[in-house]
Amino acid sequence: MIDKSMRVTPSITLAEQSTRILRSYFQENYQNGGQVPGEHELSELLGVNRNTVRQALKRLEQEGL
Repeated sequence: MIDKSMRVTPSITLAEQSTRILRSYFQENYQNGGQVPGEHELSELLGVNRNTVRQALKRLEQEGL
């Protein structure tokens, strides 16, 4: 579960903050694979819209995560 303290703040773009949070979250919770939460659930957990989550997921995919 994503901790409430991990919610985004306005110091950098929401997409970049979301990317950082999701990278950490996935590395901690999905090292051995598994089904990750969908865009809708991730957007609610992070407090951002789905487009921001899509941008973050795209960046992570480009990184090979």
